[in-house]
Amino acid sequence: MAQWRNSLRMLLLVTLIVAVAARAAPTPTTARSSSNNNDDSNGNNSGSRLSPEAEARLQLELDNLDAARAQMTAAERKLARPLQLVVTAPRLGELLPPKAVERATKRLTTLTQRAVAQHGAQRARRGNGEAQTETVTPLPEGVVMVDVLVREGQSASVVAALATRPELAGVEVDATLDALDMVRVRTPVAAVAALAALDDVVRVALPEPMVQYSAKVNVATSALSLDTIRAQYPNLTGAGVRICLLSDTIDGIGTSQAAGDAPPVIDIVVPPGAGTTPTGPDLYTSMPATTGEAVAMLEVMYAIAPGASYSFASARGGQGVMAQAVRSLVAANCSIIVDDVQYVAEPVFWDGPVAMAVDRAVAAGVTYITPAGNNYNLASGTPGAWEGASAFETVGGRRRLIFRRNANNVTTSENILTRDPTLVTLRWADSPTGQKANYDLLLITPSGQLLELGDDDTADPFEYVPSLEWDDTGNLIMVLARATEPLRTVFVCAHGGSFEIGTAGAIHGHAAVAGAISVGAVAQPESGSSFGQTASGQITMRPYSADGRRSIMISPYNVQLAADLNNISSAGVEKRMVPALVAPDGVQTSSIANFVGTSAAAAHVAGLTALVLQTVPGLKPDMVKSLFMGTAIDMLDAGWDAVSGSGVINLQAVITNLHRTLPTGGAVSCERTPGLTVGEPDVWMAVDPGCVVGQYLDPTTLSCVACPLPGSTSPAGSIGITSCQGAARGGNRGD
Repeated sequence: MAQWRNSLRMLLLVTLIVAVAARAAPTPTTARSSSNNNDDSNGNNSGSRLSPEAEARLQLELDNLDAARAQMTAAERKLARPLQLVVTAPRLGELLPPKAVERATKRLTTLTQRAVAQHGAQRARRGNGEAQTETVTPLPEGVVMVDVLVREGQSASVVAALATRPELAGVEVDATLDALDMVRVRTPVAAVAALAALDDVVRVALPEPMVQYSAKVNVATSALSLDTIRAQYPNLTGAGVRICLLSDTIDGIGTSQAAGDAPPVIDIVVPPGAGTTPTGPDLYTSMPATTGEAVAMLEVMYAIAPGASYSFASARGGQGVMAQAVRSLVAANCSIIVDDVQYVAEPVFWDGPVAMAVDRAVAAGVTYITPAGNNYNLASGTPGAWEGASAFETVGGRRRLIFRRNANNVTTSENILTRDPTLVTLRWADSPTGQKANYDLLLITPSGQLLELGDDDTADPFEYVPSLEWDDTGNLIMVLARATEPLRTVFVCAHGGSFEIGTAGAIHGHAAVAGAISVGAVAQPESGSSFGQTASGQITMRPYSADGRRSIMISPYNVQLAADLNNISSAGVEKRMVPALVAPDGVQTSSIANFVGTSAAAAHVAGLTALVLQTVPGLKPDMVKSLFMGTAIDMLDAGWDAVSGSGVINLQAVITNLHRTLPTGGAVSCERTPGLTVGEPDVWMAVDPGCVVGQYLDPTTLSCVACPLPGSTSPAGSIGITSCQGAARGGNRGD
């Protein structure tokens, strides 16, 4: 467990929240497929995108950067970028990449400017329908929030040093997270090096921006046949079901509540370790207090399930806080948990702390719904990910990852960004017990200028380069490895953007948990008809909806599952069939005029799940998922596919399956749903609404009613397996 704890601590230094609604789709481009082998090449067959002049410039900048690293102090080497570049530039500026220093300086300045503009205001905090006032202390200009990782059990000593060391004047503690051996502080940039120089400090990192891509409530009622269902079952409102939203903030919810577009009462759940209130500005990342996405999700769910109860918890503060928030919502008796955020440092090839918390929530009987993500898909021609075995070529004395090797053995080790991302991340399937790999991620211009470098030497197999404040379309991504590094499966993701050379498999993190319902996005039918009335070939997949599958190569408890960590097809690899299904987006809410993305789709599924759980209280999460997937409208490839899952959610079929007249004479009615994975047995489902012999479930009142005459049968439209003639009570079984 100590090894897992140390890994978690490293994860939390660099975690970045990305919510999962999408920007508008770009003009599709033709993505090139990739193929690889594991042989190193000397670069003679390299199809480099760089001219000889650009190649020479890049090699010079990398050589100078190596020389600068050699001259850095021990304290400076504890700083993560961009802090390291800004702090060392006055002394080592001639050796540092000029464009990278320029971007790092601008990034810090932008963060502090946002802080000054936003953090002095008072925010209305609304919980349980009551308004309270909170005053937020502004961050002065030149002051930033940083996460300070300390030696195990030494948080108190670091906090004490802040009060006694004159060189640390102006450094203020925002939160102490003893369980993670981390202290969050507000510090002048000028004091960062002195902070890192403390003996008990291991690492100082700048928390990254929390961003969202929200690319009269008007839910997709026609597309989902919701109006038809409501006319038939007017009391189907989600009553008795608690929907819990896990997001960044619900600041601004009061406006939607006053308009009647959002739940009038929202219970606020504050997990231990959460450092900000759910309606206040984001002090950690100096970003706007809200994008309106969480409020929009509440509006969508409330429009579908106005009779449900609602709770909210903030996921701010890192993976550890988000995992605790999931546990807190389970303890708050949530029937459904739906989120719209993802920390991009969540592991790809194994389940991290958030994924493990989601898995335990499902085991506790909570239906967990999560967006597939807006990292694009290969089928759209705009792939947002590249995943494959690592193979390297040596150019200029440095090993570069080969993204593509063609039939003529010509290699390509630079990947062009065809759509501007928020950031680019690099993950690899590192050995839990054997030799560790250490890869670096570069963002460069076509002329060879180094813009960003992810090269933190931590225990976590993760690097990233930011792109939030710039348009990096047309720039290049490169992955480097030292000569002694072992070969590992690599995953590169352009969050919100796309690559020229890509693969399927963009879904990762807790969106790939086996028991959760991962939701992709489709456009509503243009005709205004329902999905059931639309030919599957006319249903349009959103290009930004991320695709599967997800390969799990290591267990969350550091046990290697894969026979070969550089082969996602090797024995022992778990293949997860995500997404489960897709749902509509592109709806109007009072907070977002055109609410698109997989977050909007997930909100629809959460609202519909409330209707299902009202009909059949206590229905287990696996049966809810089986019901949705088994009744979905198939599209794209026959059966499950990596883009649309099992197809479009089909509310009419779901409700019809639950609201059906069943045979009399003691027979139990069962519905057969094909197994969800290859080799899994089919599921036989029988639904019992709880009515006893001599009663039927009235479809109008949704209550058990006595049979009108002894021995008579259930009226048409009654629900469940119980008939007035005494049908046996049902359950569910595998067969």
